[in-house]
Amino acid sequence: MNFGTAFISCSAYAVGIYSTCSPDIAKTAYFKLPNKPSLFLERHMLPNPGSENIRKERVVARSYGTPEWQGIDHYFVQKGFTIDEFIDEGGRLVNSANLHALSLKTNELLNKLKEINPSHYPGLDQAVITIVLVLKSARAKAAVDPLPKHLAEVAFAAEYFLKVCDLIPDNTPKIGLADDNALLKRVLARNQNELAKAVILYWF
Repeated sequence: MNFGTAFISCSAYAVGIYSTCSPDIAKTAYFKLPNKPSLFLERHMLPNPGSENIRKERVVARSYGTPEWQGIDHYFVQKGFTIDEFIDEGGRLVNSANLHALSLKTNELLNKLKEINPSHYPGLDQAVITIVLVLKSARAKAAVDPLPKHLAEVAFAAEYFLKVCDLIPDNTPKIGLADDNALLKRVLARNQNELAKAVILYWF
């Protein structure tokens, strides 16, 4: 079994473990990344859920809950960058202090996941659980600056998932988490080999 296959197997196994055994955890406030975001990211993060921008936002419905979720990449391009460029920029903003703070917020990731119908965003549950495992891994706990690319991008993905007001506000009917789903899956795909090692070492 190669690392990629083991990575998928361990992630799927983890989803089952958390689905049946995770305790009910009191909800707490979302973690806010202490660093000020770059102008690149700031232009595309909405300030509050009640803004006019949210009500006017329009995204193609085909991005929601279908195998065509990858079409959300077109939404990133309309904003002036590709999803990979967005991840590159976000990963550069993360340092070891951010990573360690996020590693203490894994319950918040799981709590938010519990509120999501998995059939609406296929694969998002597995992506979130994988990110939780990486944040809990020995590699993440021992990480120092400058962070390895895979850990910086995982931390950025976790922080993005916890945000309510991002490229597509989470309260947008039917497609609010389509951007989260695309971004988290892309981070895992970009770093598959390194993340496989972190997940495997966590379990064994």
